[in-house]
Amino acid sequence: MRALRSLVFPAVVVLAAASVAAQTPSAREIVDRHLAARGGAEKLRAVKALRMKGEVAARGMSSPMTITIKRPNLVRQELEVQGQTIVQAFDGRRGWLVNPIVGMKTPTEVPAPPGSEQRNQFDGLLLDFEQRGTKVEVVGREAVNGVETWHLRATPAQGPPQDLFVDANTGLEVKTTVRLEQGGESIEIETFFDDYREVGGIKLPYRIRVVAAGETQQEMTFESIEVLDDVDDSVFQMPRPSGA
Repeated sequence: MRALRSLVFPAVVVLAAASVAAQTPSAREIVDRHLAARGGAEKLRAVKALRMKGEVAARGMSSPMTITIKRPNLVRQELEVQGQTIVQAFDGRRGWLVNPIVGMKTPTEVPAPPGSEQRNQFDGLLLDFEQRGTKVEVVGREAVNGVETWHLRATPAQGPPQDLFVDANTGLEVKTTVRLEQGGESIEIETFFDDYREVGGIKLPYRIRVVAAGETQQEMTFESIEVLDDVDDSVFQMPRPSGA
């Protein structure tokens, strides 16, 4: 009997492991489901520019906000604070800032996040990931705020790896996690996505919450998102000083 058990138990373990493996989709399958849930790869690639309007809540304050993005990596964000406008932008090569709240009334060049030149603000890391040299692997299945997700790890050709959590039912992204070096410390940044709606044939989150070191840093809630045919590049470029 002991000999029989010694044969049966390993067989059961092997069969169970094989069953779990069969139920776990590949990274390519999960990515395909995700892209289909967002409207399809072709529609995502066809979007040239977006303008998002809403509010951002941070440090107990809420401010009107407008974000304009254009392919491949141009971004402009405007915040209305105490009757003044804060502008932060990236023109594809450099970042710049206007912040009259702290006395920075003229456009000033600021360091851009690492990898900004290559970052695509529309597609994230999953669209055409193989062509971009990004490695995506399945970590496993994990619950995020009660939602069952597939946990993926995406390692781009440049920049830090990111963990992405894709809803196992809807295929939509629930959360991303990345670890960045700030002030000599390694800090985990979590970004949560919610309230997806269809805009111009693709699905976009209308609520985004950013958590750093376990504390909510900001929460963006959009009232409107529109797909634009085009935006002039000058919108993202740092204005020249008067008289220059």
